[in-house]
Order: sequence, then C-alpha cells, then structure tokens
Amino acid sequence: MSAPSLEASAALRVPYDVLEHVTVFADQASLAALCRVSHEVSSLASPRLYLSAHFGANSAARAVAFLELVARDQSRGARVLSLSIEGELPHNALRTFVVALRLMPMLRHLYCRNLEDVLRLDVTCLDALRDLTRLESFALFTPYETSSAPTRILDTIRPLKRLHIDRNDKSTAAYFPPLQRLLLRSSDTLVSLSIVNSKFDLAIFLTETGSGVIWPNLTYLTVHDISSRFPAHSFPNLEQLHICDTNDRRSIDPVEQALCSTSPVLFPKLTRLSTVAVGGKLNVVEKRNIRHLAATLSGHRFGFTLLMPLFSLPALRSLQWAWGLWSSASVLQPLPEILQQCTNLMYLGIDTREDPHECVSAVVDALNSVRWKGLLPLLHYVTVRTANAAQASKKLDTLQSMITPLFVGFAGLRCFQLCMAEGVEVWRRLDSTSDGNGSDKPIIARDANFRLPMTFDDVVAHVELECTEQSMSSPAFVPLP
Repeated sequence: MSAPSLEASAALRVPYDVLEHVTVFADQASLAALCRVSHEVSSLASPRLYLSAHFGANSAARAVAFLELVARDQSRGARVLSLSIEGELPHNALRTFVVALRLMPMLRHLYCRNLEDVLRLDVTCLDALRDLTRLESFALFTPYETSSAPTRILDTIRPLKRLHIDRNDKSTAAYFPPLQRLLLRSSDTLVSLSIVNSKFDLAIFLTETGSGVIWPNLTYLTVHDISSRFPAHSFPNLEQLHICDTNDRRSIDPVEQALCSTSPVLFPKLTRLSTVAVGGKLNVVEKRNIRHLAATLSGHRFGFTLLMPLFSLPALRSLQWAWGLWSSASVLQPLPEILQQCTNLMYLGIDTREDPHECVSAVVDALNSVRWKGLLPLLHYVTVRTANAAQASKKLDTLQSMITPLFVGFAGLRCFQLCMAEGVEVWRRLDSTSDGNGSDKPIIARDANFRLPMTFDDVVAHVELECTEQSMSSPAFVPLP
C-alpha cells in the first residue's frame, strides 16, 4: 500500500473540527481540491461541494457533466440546494436536466437559461417543478415572445421568496397574467422581485389589484420604470429600489418616478436606490435620507443638478454617477458643490463612455476642490469606469501624476480604481513613510492583483461591512440611521 501524499498527511494532522470549519468557508474550487486529498477529508468536503452548483455562460459542458453525475447518483442530487445554469444546455442534455431535477428534492434556488426549451421537449418538466416543495428562489429567462411555456412554468411554481424575470424586451404587452398570479400567490412570502427587459407595467397590475393587497416582506425591487405611486403603497417595507435604465423612456412620467425615488413619504424605509435622472423639477418639502445612491443620466444633461438636491447628502455612504456621451467636464460641473455636503461619503463611482483622461481629470479636479477644506474624511474608495479606449494606456503616466496626490490630500483614501477597455488599473495605499521632517507620506502602488467590487450591489455590501466593523471598533463612530 502506497504512503499517503504530503497534502493528505498534513490534512490528517489537522483537528477534525478545524477541517470542518475550513469547508464552511471554502469555495467550490477549494472544496473540489479537498475532495482529492484523502477519503477522510473528502467525507467532509463532498457534502458541501454539491450544496450550490453555479455554471457561468461559458460552462455548459461542465453543467452537463454535473447533471449526468447527479442522474447516476441520487445521493449527490439530494445535497443540492442551489442550481444555476447561465449557459444554454445542448439539445441532447435537456432530458438529462429533467432526470437530474427530479433527484434534487431539497432544491431552494433554480435558474436554467433555456428552461423553455426543456419544457417543449419534455412536458414532465412541469411535474419535476411541481415536486420542488422547498423551492423559494426562481429565475426565468423568456426569449420567445409568443411562447406559452412561461405561462405553464409560472403557474406551476409554488409561492416564492425571490423571483427574477428576464423577459424578451421586444414584448410590448403591459400585462403578463401568469406573473401576476404568481405575485398574488407569493404576497405573504416574497422578499425580492426583479423584472428586467420587459414592458410589463407593475404599476398597472397593482392598480387593478387594489390597495388591499400588500407584500409586507418585500425589501428588494428591480423594475424598468415606475409609472405611478401604487408600488409605494403595495411594498411599504421596501429597502432597496433599482430602476433600470432603458432606451425607450416615452412611457415614463418623470414626475411620478422621481417622486417615488425622492419623496421620503413613499418607500419610507428605503436605504439603497438606483434611479434614472430624466430631468423635471420637483418641490419636495422633506429630503430623503438614503445611504447608497446610484444615478444614471438619461435624456437631460443637467439631470444630476436637478436630482441631487432632493436627497440629504450627509447621509450618503456611496454615490455613483453614470452617463453616456456628454462631456465629463460639463456633467461633473456640480460635483464639487455636492461633495462638500457629502461629509460621510466612503465610495465615489463614475461610469461613462468618455475619454479616460478627460474623465479622470474632471474627477480629480472635483476632489481637489474639497480636499483642502478637510472634507470627505471617510472617503476610502474611488472608481472611474469608462468604455472608451482612446489609447488610455499611453497616458497612464499622466493619469498617475493626477491620481497619486489624492492619497496625500485624503488621509482615508485606500484605493483609486480605473476601469478601461484595455483593463483595470489600481492605485492603492500600502503604508506610510517619514520624510525626515516628522510628516508621513503615503506609499502608493499600482497593483494589478487588487480589485474593488465591480457591481454597485457588491460595493454597497463592502461599504456596509466596513461601517459595521468601524462602529464596533470605535465608540466615537456613530452610524447614520
């Protein structure tokens, strides 16, 4: 009998409870590696390896292999709690999907991109969906405008906690009866609802439903627009609202949408908002207090100027602005005045298609206008994202000469991230060194291996975690309500 490997020998010397603790925090790749160490370690890691099976858009072959494995071994399927397949399964694997689905009785989350194709090939897929008694999270992509599959699928699903609908944006129907029926069935359970790429008008549905029906547990909502105030009455405990940016904004009443976004009377518990600045002046008596704001400029060059005064700026922890082809200098003109009031800001994000050099220059000018006043003491992270290449890599030396002085002016600044078409450049604070006169200068490094979260949701989670840690470590630090 051969001697155990070095990894196996080392693992066997680690206490059992420590190994078990390691598997709790290990990702899928690490769990798969642990399964190959020894039988003892595999017995700990393999149950967790199959808890969550996520396959990206380019991992269809891996997804098929996983489904075939579950179809051969029912015990593995019984461990799966979450299955997400973002790539389209090949036609010859659709029946295997149904077989595997029947062997996952504990499944709580399901997403299969071409679930409609599965149903067209094998109608017993509906029976498999009906038998998922523990399912609480479901995502559906509906690419076919005239297909009856979404109706059959949504009418089969039990009441949910989380629902994501990505519907063909060519559909012009404001009504989607199967979705409406599922929402009514889930009125007591729904926590998160996302409806994207759809002309489905949630406000019309809620208007017809009447004011008596509310979703008391719904805290997260993503829609492509809000055309009336009915969602505010139906979702009284909403904490996160995301209004998607769409090219066709003719059907939107900017006043109604802006009121839902900015009036503290509507959605009174809102703490995170992603909205579209479409213009239109509002007279709001009381400003809204939110911690995280992402605004996209659409159709009105001075949308930010009109939007920002509607919020209590000292309450902001995260601020992100996005726009298309307008000049960075003109769009960012009100930023210095706004930053002077954002006294507790920790994250600033800028997203545009403009030239990186022009955009960074405008952002740095805005920050320099407030740094000499000792403002923004909590600013930790700045991200500038631009889709315009414009030979930015040739201007990195110039960009660096603008960015690095910010780390001297803002003592709390930890990272400046520049996302361009060619890649990501990161400047971050490593340490401080004395210049011999008793003053410390920060050591700044460009670090290609360091990344800030790319999505606004991830940024918010990161900032909230830092707020929690800071409040626990510093008695003088009082989190904003």
